[in-house]
Amino acid sequence: MTETEWLTPGDLRNHVERMWSEKRTRKLRLFSVACCRQLEPWIDEPILLEGIARGEKFADGELSDSTMSKWRQKINHLERERCAGRGTTWTPQMAVYHAVSTVCLESHYGGYTDLWRTLVYHNKVYGKDFVRRGPGLAHVLLHDIFGNPFRPVAFDPVWRTDTASSLAKHMYESRDFSAMPILADALQDAGCENDDILSHCRDEKQVHVRGCWVVDLVLGKA
Repeated sequence: MTETEWLTPGDLRNHVERMWSEKRTRKLRLFSVACCRQLEPWIDEPILLEGIARGEKFADGELSDSTMSKWRQKINHLERERCAGRGTTWTPQMAVYHAVSTVCLESHYGGYTDLWRTLVYHNKVYGKDFVRRGPGLAHVLLHDIFGNPFRPVAFDPVWRTDTASSLAKHMYESRDFSAMPILADALQDAGCENDDILSHCRDEKQVHVRGCWVVDLVLGKA
């Protein structure tokens, strides 16, 4: 694919396939989690939020395949209990259970990489507003996590000061990325003048999630 195609919203199949070919499995899992978190307005069971959080931990190597398998089975069991008797008509609740179960797939299953479809194609069940904004949001999340692979950034370790590292770590762990402009200031104070990094941090319209390419660079995550 070309850089123009990468930067164009719409069908993300080629985007995801490129990242899969580059073995960006951690980021692909976090991308699936970020897409799944957009369904929180329809999540009415705490165990589903716990399952999503486990998907994040699994991406970072903090959980084993066997643990994830147990979580997926737990969610599937709860889905059978909660959605029994609802027939074949796809409801928001049924769709949410399916999405969370998918994000909890073990590493040898690649199905989790398709969760972007929840925002781009399989979104009608969530209403017209979700259909309207879903595809664009999926593309924004993709860019936040992977950046622009056609313009890789060489991160100078000198920029990884205590202040920058502390800010990045706090945002990563809390999932509160409101300090991104402050991170830009800290990086600039350390000598970073890279426009891609600084503009990504300071863009008021940018959505940031766990796996953000700038935060990952500061934390030394792949």
